Amino acid sequence: MDKVVRFVKNVLILGFLVILSMAYYELADRFAPVTLYRDAYGHSAFATDHHTFFYVSFLFFIILNMFISMIAKIVREMPLGRLQVPHRDFWLKDSDSQDRLRAVLLAWVYGFAVILNAFLTILTAKIWFVNRSIGGQLYEYGLLSLTLVVLLGIWIGFIFYRLRIRREEYIT
Repeated sequence: MDKVVRFVKNVLILGFLVILSMAYYELADRFAPVTLYRDAYGHSAFATDHHTFFYVSFLFFIILNMFISMIAKIVREMPLGRLQVPHRDFWLKDSDSQDRLRAVLLAWVYGFAVILNAFLTILTAKIWFVNRSIGGQLYEYGLLSLTLVVLLGIWIGFIFYRLRIRREEYIT
């Protein structure tokens, strides 16, 4: 399971870099600053130059993914015997069960990366579309933020639900 989630995470990283590069390439020809969002009247509510937009977005994305990779490395090397998990006797009974628990925890960490990478990719595409005059409304940023909060809530709830399952057939 964690390999599938890691693959999706890597595809989203590639998608983010492609969208950011295309936006940078297209917006470099314009003399107007990059509009991050427009107000209700269609005026630029916040703008920056295209270099700042590209490099700050790129660095934030790289630092965020490095942080998540460090968390995944900690989970890989963490002694699971000291971890407080539901059904501790089931998850820590032998090395095979501990490997399954580690795989569940890694999939959970990489799931967080998938949620954040998808959100940042969609947000970058949204900013690019606003600057291409394809359109967009201010409420769409609120909708994206609400979607992020809901997905993070589901992500947090998933680990509690997943660790309570004891049956062998659900473990991957």
